[in-house]
Amino acid sequence: MSYVNKVLIVDDEESFCYLIKKNLEATGEFRVFVATSGEDGIALARLERPDVVLLDIMMPQMHGIMISKST
Repeated sequence: MSYVNKVLIVDDEESFCYLIKKNLEATGEFRVFVATSGEDGIALARLERPDVVLLDIMMPQMHGIMISKST
């Protein structure tokens, strides 16, 4: 299966990440990466170079605005 688009989900709600990931991957058009912390999100963004990032703004330790400025 070939993936067209890379999506990174950064959210501390694991159930939300799971739901979005499964729905996007079911289309066969997306490769989805998940991070449940800001630090992991930054690392994955730098490593995988996603086409789009779904980013939660309200997260513990590092909020979404800080994350977006770090990548």
